[in-house]
Amino acid sequence: MMGLANRLANRFESMKCSKPQNVAAIMAKKLNDFRPFLPIIRALCNPGLQDRHISKIIELIRGSEDARDIGNQKLDYFKSLNIENFKHELEEISETASKEYSNMNTMGKMQDDWKILEFRCKPVPDKDSYILDGEAVEEIQTILDDHIIKT
Repeated sequence: MMGLANRLANRFESMKCSKPQNVAAIMAKKLNDFRPFLPIIRALCNPGLQDRHISKIIELIRGSEDARDIGNQKLDYFKSLNIENFKHELEEISETASKEYSNMNTMGKMQDDWKILEFRCKPVPDKDSYILDGEAVEEIQTILDDHIIKT
């Protein structure tokens, strides 16, 4: 996007169109100023962020101040807090949240895999007990192996 704004500014300059050239130059500057905030925005918009992660972020950027409304703030608010100084910490919190989110989703899928299984048993001859049917054992073993690898 910034490259496009720069190309437009250059094109307008070569066409001697000063007003559009100024607009394109201003746009390029604003995009350039915005660029450092993209990783921060990405970190703050992570769908894996839980309340505990948000609490860490609040503590990091605002100290002990109450910040329950932090999710409804605009970028200018975060700029006023010099949030760019916390970029690496925010990325670490976001990365941890992503990994936890992925693990929770994987665990949920694993639990769903077990819900659909049907354990078929057959009686043991001359005893008052049962054993798993041969096909059920293979199915259980397959899912166990798969889940061990995922874990």
